[in-house]
Amino acid sequence: MARSFNTWRRTGTTVPRVQGMVVKTGETFKKGAPVVIDTNGLLVECAAGATAVSGVAMQGAFTGPGYDLSDSSRTNALVQGASAKVSVALADREQEFSAAGFNTAGATQQTPAQTNIGEQYGIAKDANGNWYIDFDNVTDLCVQITDVFIDSKIFAFKFLESVLVSP
Repeated sequence: MARSFNTWRRTGTTVPRVQGMVVKTGETFKKGAPVVIDTNGLLVECAAGATAVSGVAMQGAFTGPGYDLSDSSRTNALVQGASAKVSVALADREQEFSAAGFNTAGATQQTPAQTNIGEQYGIAKDANGNWYIDFDNVTDLCVQITDVFIDSKIFAFKFLESVLVSP
């Protein structure tokens, strides 16, 4: 299941609202991870069953220019000129994202059905750091399915208004 969250569509346009945000030291999230601004104003990866989301990371933590230089023993460390920011597709009332859906602790991929539209679920991360809609979690609601793509087994969704945290 190598597919995490991705931007899908936005009301009136196909271009997501993107903002550069400073990542908290020690974060290791991958592209496609749901992220949130912490109490210090720094970007951190959400926890499974998230109840607060600012957006979806469009790149991994500390992957911008100046990190993991090929001719250097310095990795995941700030080098002169490197930026600790990552691009984040902001979650708001108009932005839709896409993801796969799984149940049984991420073991069984869900086949989308028209009846899934409007349903609400939590989110989770597998052992490889990939995020998915967690069909087993109907308690920590985070997303609402807005569309389904049966052939590709992908769900379009919006983050619930109750979990949105503006940067």
